Amino acid sequence: MNIRINAVYTLVSDESNIIIAKDTGKVDKNGNPVREFLKFYSNLEDALNGYARMQIMASEANTMAKLLEEVRSLKKFIHDLLVQETEPK
Repeated sequence: MNIRINAVYTLVSDESNIIIAKDTGKVDKNGNPVREFLKFYSNLEDALNGYARMQIMASEANTMAKLLEEVRSLKKFIHDLLVQETEPK
């Protein structure tokens, strides 16, 4: 698995985990992006919830209204990401 979430984060997998990886902006000697593996999850739902939690915890919102707006926007983003990935091509 190698699914881009946004310009910074990607979901990757190994034989047992779905991993939230952060792009470092560097490439290895073969030209592949170098990623920092941040969080490991056993299923896609937990990985997406983990991504949402990371974004919420990094929020710079200074009012409840702003935080709720960011949460709603994030939920819509994840929903749209899932719909986009499941629509027939």
